[in-house]
Amino acid sequence: MLVEGGVPQRPSVYIKREQALTTLRQGLETLRDHDGWVILHGMGGSGKTVLAAEALRSAKLIRTCFPGGVSWLNIGQISSDQLLTKMQNLCSRLDQENQHLPTNIEAARDRLRMMIARRYPKMLLILDDVWSWRVLAAFNLRCRTLVTTRDSTIADRVGGHKVIIPLQDGFTSDQSKTVLASWIKRPVESLPAAADAIIDECKSSPLAISMIGALLQRRPDRWNYYLGLLKNRQVSKLGRSMSYQYGTLGEAIAMSVDSLDDELRQQYEEMAVFESNIKIPASVLAILWDKDEFSVEDDMDEIVGKSLAKIYPRQCRHGKRVMVYGIHDLQMDFLKEQRSDVPALHGKLIQRYTDSCQGQYHLLNDDGYIYDHIIFHLIHANDIDKAVALLTDLLWLESRLAYTLPSSLLGDYIKIKKILNGKDAEMLEKFSELVSVHSHLFVENPRPDIIQLALSQTGSTAIYQQALKIARQRHQKKFHLHWCNKPAEKLDKCLMSLRIHKSSAACCSFSSDGSQVVSGSWQGDVQVWNAFSGAPVAKFAGHEDEVVTCCCFSTDGRVATASLDETVKIWNILNESLELTYHGHDADVLWCQFSPDQVKMISCGVDRVVKMWNSKTGEDYVTFYGHLDIVRQCAFSSDGQKIVSCSNDTQVNMWDVQTSDTQQKPLLCITHHEEAVNSCAFFNNDTMIIASSGMKVTTSSAIDGSRLARFRCFGNVLCCNISSNGLHFAAGLATSALQIWDIENRQTVAVYKGHYGYIQSVSYAPDNSRLLSSASDEMIKFWSSNPTEDKVTRVKLRIFFTCSFQNDQPTIYAPDLNDSLLVYQGTNAKFVEEYSEGQSKFRCNCLSRDKTLLAAGRENGEVMLFPTDNIESPLWNVRPSKADIRCLSFSPNQTKLAAAGSDKIIWILSCVDGRLLQSLTGHEGIIIYINFIGDRNQLLSASRDNTAKLWDSTKGVALYTFEHSEDITDCDIMPDQKSFITVSTDKIAKLWNCQDGQLIKSFDDHEDHVRSCRISNNGKLLAVG
Repeated sequence: MLVEGGVPQRPSVYIKREQALTTLRQGLETLRDHDGWVILHGMGGSGKTVLAAEALRSAKLIRTCFPGGVSWLNIGQISSDQLLTKMQNLCSRLDQENQHLPTNIEAARDRLRMMIARRYPKMLLILDDVWSWRVLAAFNLRCRTLVTTRDSTIADRVGGHKVIIPLQDGFTSDQSKTVLASWIKRPVESLPAAADAIIDECKSSPLAISMIGALLQRRPDRWNYYLGLLKNRQVSKLGRSMSYQYGTLGEAIAMSVDSLDDELRQQYEEMAVFESNIKIPASVLAILWDKDEFSVEDDMDEIVGKSLAKIYPRQCRHGKRVMVYGIHDLQMDFLKEQRSDVPALHGKLIQRYTDSCQGQYHLLNDDGYIYDHIIFHLIHANDIDKAVALLTDLLWLESRLAYTLPSSLLGDYIKIKKILNGKDAEMLEKFSELVSVHSHLFVENPRPDIIQLALSQTGSTAIYQQALKIARQRHQKKFHLHWCNKPAEKLDKCLMSLRIHKSSAACCSFSSDGSQVVSGSWQGDVQVWNAFSGAPVAKFAGHEDEVVTCCCFSTDGRVATASLDETVKIWNILNESLELTYHGHDADVLWCQFSPDQVKMISCGVDRVVKMWNSKTGEDYVTFYGHLDIVRQCAFSSDGQKIVSCSNDTQVNMWDVQTSDTQQKPLLCITHHEEAVNSCAFFNNDTMIIASSGMKVTTSSAIDGSRLARFRCFGNVLCCNISSNGLHFAAGLATSALQIWDIENRQTVAVYKGHYGYIQSVSYAPDNSRLLSSASDEMIKFWSSNPTEDKVTRVKLRIFFTCSFQNDQPTIYAPDLNDSLLVYQGTNAKFVEEYSEGQSKFRCNCLSRDKTLLAAGRENGEVMLFPTDNIESPLWNVRPSKADIRCLSFSPNQTKLAAAGSDKIIWILSCVDGRLLQSLTGHEGIIIYINFIGDRNQLLSASRDNTAKLWDSTKGVALYTFEHSEDITDCDIMPDQKSFITVSTDKIAKLWNCQDGQLIKSFDDHEDHVRSCRISNNGKLLAVG
C-alpha cells in the first residue's frame, strides 16, 4: 500500500526519533473517525519528510485509521500550472479508467473531492513540503490530510479539525553520533573527538549531520576539514553527497529566505549582525529596523511561521513583558556568509543606539541586550577606540554592572585585550582587575558602589582620578569615603573573586590547559566555568547527597566528581551529560583522580580503601587495603605507576599500580605524622611525597619514607597543593588564610587573606601563574602565585585594633597572625615598634582615657598592660581566665581594668599590678562588650545570652538587666553617660536609661540584623550597621 501510494523509502541511514514519531502518530489517530488536517512544521532540514514517511510504517495505524490507502505528493515551490499537474496526476492515480483530466484547479478540486468521498473515504492524502497556503486551498478536499511545511501560518487558511505539530530542530547528541557512525560504518565509541565538535557546530541539525555523514563516507579522513568549514561558517561548501532535493545546505536555507517578500527578506538578512545562539528582544529589532515594536512583532510572526526563526518565552523587563526571538546557528551562519557588509551592519546598529542616548552610553535604556553585546558590535564594526573608551569609563561600567553579570563584562575585557597592546592594554588590565576582584560583590543585592571601590584603588591611578572626579560631582547626592593612608601598591594578590555556588564551595580544580575550572558545592551542584571571566560552561546535578567532596578534569573533555552519596560520577562537558556512575564504595567517597593516561581512576573514602577502576566502563582493577581509618586523599605518580594515599590513621601509604586484584601491603608506609593526614601528593619527579597533618606540612622521601622537612603553618591545614615545578606549596588554613611556602628555603613567601570561612580546596594552575581557592564562605578566589613578587612578606594584621589621634595623626595598635602586637603611626602607617613574646594571638586591646596605657587580651586568657610609649616592655601580665579574652575597659580613673570573654565572667583587675579585685558572674553566653560608665563604679556589659547588664563593679552585683529577643551584637554609651544603646540580631536598636533601667526608645525599622552602632559626639545621631 505504501509503495503504491508513493511513500518515500526509508533512507539508508535512519535514526528513530521516538518522541516525535509518537506525537505524529497520535495526531494522525485523531483522523480515524473524521476528516481534518495534521500539519507537521519545522525548519528546512529538520527531518519532516523522513518522519512523516516513518509514521505511516505502522500496519495498525493504516488498518484502523486509513484503510482506504495513502497518496503521497511532493509539492515544493510550484507555480499554478505545476499545481494543476499535481492534481491531474492524483486524479489519474485514483481513477485510472477515466482518461479525461480536469483543465483547471477548481475542476480538479471538485473531481478529487467527489472521488475521495465516494471511493476512498478513509484515504490519507500527504502533501509534503508545502510552501504556500494556496496549495492547501487547492487540496481542500474534505479528506484526511497530512501536511509537512516550513511555514506554520498556512494552517490559518484552512478550517475544520486541525492538529499542528512543531518538530524540534535537531537530533539529540546520541542520535547525531549514531548517524555519523552509521555512515562510516564504525562503532559510536570509536568516533574521533572531532565528532562531538561537529555535532555542536551543527546544533544537531538532521540535514547537516546527514550531509556530513555522507561526505565522510567517501572521505573518512576529512573530519577536521568539515569541522573547519562549519567553524568558518562556510555552510554553502557542504555540498550534496546524498539523495536530497537541495544541492547544498546553504541552498536548503536559501529557499526559505527567498520566499519572503523583498522588505522582509532585507530585514531578515540584517539579522546577520547578531551573534549565533543569542536571544534577541523585539525592542532591539525595532532599533535595527527603525520600526515600532508592534510592527516588529508582526514581521517576526511571518518569519517564525516560515521556520526561519523561533520564539522564546516572553521576558519581563522593568514590569513589561517583551517578545524574544532566536535563529538557528546554521541559518545565522548562512546569513553571515551571504552578507559582505557585516561590519557596516554593526556600525548601523551602534549608530542607532548612539542616537537613542545622544552619545551618553551610560544612559542607554536596559533592553536586556545592548549592555551585554555593545562591545561585540563595536569590535566587529572595527571601532576599537570606542570599545576601549567604554571599558575604561566608570560611569558606563556602573550602568553595565547594574544590568548584567560581571562574568559577561570580564568576557569583553578578554576579547578586547587580545586585540590591543601597549598603554591601552595596561589600562584595560587595571579596569578588568577592578571588576574581577570584586565580581562576587556585583552579583549581590544591593550592589557595591563602583565609584567607592575605585576610590579605594592603591596608588594615584587613572581609575582613582576618574573616580575622584565623579565623587566630587556627586558630593551633594552621594557619600563617598577617601582612603587617606592607602599604600602605593596593592596589599594582596587577589586577581578575581567569584560566587559560583549558593552554598559552601567544597572543591575546585583547573583543567589541564588552565582555561576552565570545575567546582562543586555542599548543595551537590557541579559547575564548569571559564577560568578568566567566570562565565558558565556546563552545569551538572545528579548526586543524591548534597555534598560534592572532590572534582577533577580529564584531558579528553570529562569531569569526575565524588560525593557523600557513596558514588563517583563522570560527566561529559560538551554534552552536559552523565557518562558513568561508579558504585564500588560502601561509604562516603572523599576523593577521586584520573590517571595520567585518563583510562584509570582512583577513589577513596570512609570505607578505608583505595580503589582503582576503568574511567570508561567502571570496571574494578584493584582494591588497596591497609589503612585503619578514613582515607582522605589519594594521588597517582606522574608516570601512573604508583599511588600515594593518606588517612585519619596518621599514615601515608604508597602502592604499586601493577599488582593483583587486591593488595594488602603497601610498598611504603610513612608513619611520622602525629595527627590525621588530610592531603598527599608526589613531587620532584616522584621521588618525594608531600602531606599535611594538623598545623604541619611534611615532605618525605618516596624511596625510604624518611622525613625531609617539616613546615609549621599559622593554623590547622585543611588542604594543600604543590606547584607543578615542585618549588612551592599552598596551604589552606582553618584561619581562612592561604600560606605559600618556598620548599627549598623553608620560608613563607606569602600569606593571602580574603576568605571568611574555612578554606576547603586549593589548586595551582598548570603553568603555576595562578592559585585557586574555595571556602565555606561560598567564595572562589584566584590569586597571583608568582613568589618573586612576594619575597617581602607583608604583615597580616587582625581586625582587633584600636587607635588614638593627635593633631589628626593616628597611632594604631594592632595584632597580627604571628602572636605579635604592632604599633603604626601617621596616615602613612609608619611601623614604630612591636611586642612579639608569647605563644598566643592577641584577641583585643584597649587604650586608657589619657592614652598612656594599653591593655591587650590574648586567646589563651592572658591580660597584659603596656605603657603606650614602649610596648616592648609590658608593665605586667596575668592570666585570670583559661578562655580567650574578647573585650577590655579601663575605669575612668585608670585604677581598674575590666576583662571578659568566652568564659562568661567579667574579671576586675588592678591597673597597678594586675591583681584580681572582683569577678562578676551572671551572663550565660560569651561576653562581647564591656565599658565603665561615667565616674561611678558602674560597668556595662553585653552578651550573646540576649542580655546587657549594668553592674556595681565594687560590690560585684548586677543592678539592671536589659533584654533583646536575640543576641546583642554591640553597645554604645551616650556622651552624658546617662543612657546607652544596644543593638541585636532581632533587627532592633534600643535606648536604655542607666539610672532606672527603663527602656527609653526602640528603633525597629531595620530590615536585617543590626551588627554595630555608634552615637555621635553631640548625642543627636545614631549610626547602625
